[in-house]
Amino acid sequence: KNTARLLALLLTNFSIVKSDDFASMKRLHDACVSHPASFALFFPSNNSNAFESHFPTLQKNNNNAPGTIKNLLFIDGTWRKAKRLYLSNEWLQSLPNFHFNEPLQGLYRIRKTNIDNGLSTLEAVAHVVSRTDGIPSKPFYDLFEKMQSFWPSA
Repeated sequence: KNTARLLALLLTNFSIVKSDDFASMKRLHDACVSHPASFALFFPSNNSNAFESHFPTLQKNNNNAPGTIKNLLFIDGTWRKAKRLYLSNEWLQSLPNFHFNEPLQGLYRIRKTNIDNGLSTLEAVAHVVSRTDGIPSKPFYDLFEKMQSFWPSA
């Protein structure tokens, strides 16, 4: 359903790297390996930390501080594909990794998951940037709702 493509309509400092674009994946890999403290991955894993406890270190006003995370990564795809991508790339596993600890209610009507706090990419990004950058989440959810209104019900 690719909610990441909707994010490109709302965010100016946003890029999509497709996992089958080997050159782009190599550039991302090299940047992450060269500056791992500048990147954070949002993916619930056994090694992930609660975002709510760490989000002050991700805030924009801290971007000049040494060791501050400047690039947030989200894996867009089904949970199965996202997990496969995560597990097949050790460099992703080595990045600071975050999950959502507070209970979040997903609004994704056209896809269901049994994963705790299993949000769409759009919902996850909206939650994070509203906390780290103070960006209102309403435009994200309005666009998300509009997309779902055109999709056949599950």
